[in-house]
Amino acid sequence: MPALCICNNNDPNRRASKELDKKINVWMKQYRKSIKLLLLGAGESGKTTIIKQMKILHIEGFSDAERKEKVLEIRCNLLEAIKELTENMPYLKPPITLHN
Repeated sequence: MPALCICNNNDPNRRASKELDKKINVWMKQYRKSIKLLLLGAGESGKTTIIKQMKILHIEGFSDAERKEKVLEIRCNLLEAIKELTENMPYLKPPITLHN
């Protein structure tokens, strides 16, 4: 007696499962083609800086919120640098005479 196999091709769960399988296969193909990078280095060696530069150059750059944040950081860094220079001017002995 032959075996009977009843298959319901209209089952929504089965169709959803097949669609997910297709999406997973596409994603896996893309993942296998992608380049992976292991970035090693001691603390404060510039790993995060390299990642940020790669993002800026090769992905989407900065968002508006990130730009605003960077502007504030740059301004704070400038103020700190000016403060440090003026405080240490007596020790730096610049080659020009400073007038008040």
